Amino acid sequence: MQAYAARVASTVGAMMTLIMGVRSAAALARACDLGVAMQLTNIARDVGEDARAGRLYLPRQWMREEGLNPDGWLAQPLFNDAIARVVKRLLDEADRLYKRADTGIGLLPKDCQAAIRAAGLVYAEIGRELERNGLNSVDSRAVVSSRRKLLLVGKALTSPTRPRRAAGPEGSWEPALQATQFLVDAAVQADPVDARDLGEESDDDGRVVWLIDLFERREASACAETAWFPLQWLLPSRRPLAAHRRAWLPPPHGQCTLAADPDRRRLGLRRGSGLWLVAAALGQA
Repeated sequence: MQAYAARVASTVGAMMTLIMGVRSAAALARACDLGVAMQLTNIARDVGEDARAGRLYLPRQWMREEGLNPDGWLAQPLFNDAIARVVKRLLDEADRLYKRADTGIGLLPKDCQAAIRAAGLVYAEIGRELERNGLNSVDSRAVVSSRRKLLLVGKALTSPTRPRRAAGPEGSWEPALQATQFLVDAAVQADPVDARDLGEESDDDGRVVWLIDLFERREASACAETAWFPLQWLLPSRRPLAAHRRAWLPPPHGQCTLAADPDRRRLGLRRGSGLWLVAAALGQA
């Protein structure tokens, strides 16, 4: 389950961390924690919706431990106490990872911290909605109200942020999850972005100008249809790229598609897809 979450969610956290200009293993590990936590929340919230589409993301071993036959339940998805306990277990694991992720927010640039904290708070609130609904995500889908979202965003904007070390050996930063270690290693070892692409702007307006200019220059390049990110950020090993001719990352509503180009050894993030990175947490909650 964590391996799946690492590939569909932690990849986004790792990429965003690098885009923010942070390359430390501690920050990347906590960003990957946040990705896994959000994906576990998604799974817990969409149990019924997924089951009616013939999909089952709940850990089958957890279901068996509760006396459920996964295939039999999928054929006739009904809410009961056993499913509630599995959902609760998912939310508990997600909450543990939200707390770990929060300890690393202070490692990000100051003008990025509130946005990431808001995303985590709003997504974690989905779990609280589920609990208020009796953990029944089979018959209904938990939704965080707009008023509650705004309150959480306000909390994120006003909460002081400083790096706090999660409990680990000798007070050090807690290591990355085993399932996300490959992402942390790849991101730390990847070639740095060309300094000419970074610009010198540090204020909010400067970052926006830099980002727009970057995409304009990328689109004007030989790969006019694609903005490229290093492939090794997403791949668990340095296997021949022929094995990764097409790599798909399923984002909200299918707005973003990642495609590998074996000649350029890059992954293309197609036009118009960057916006969902900013709005996904608030829009999906």
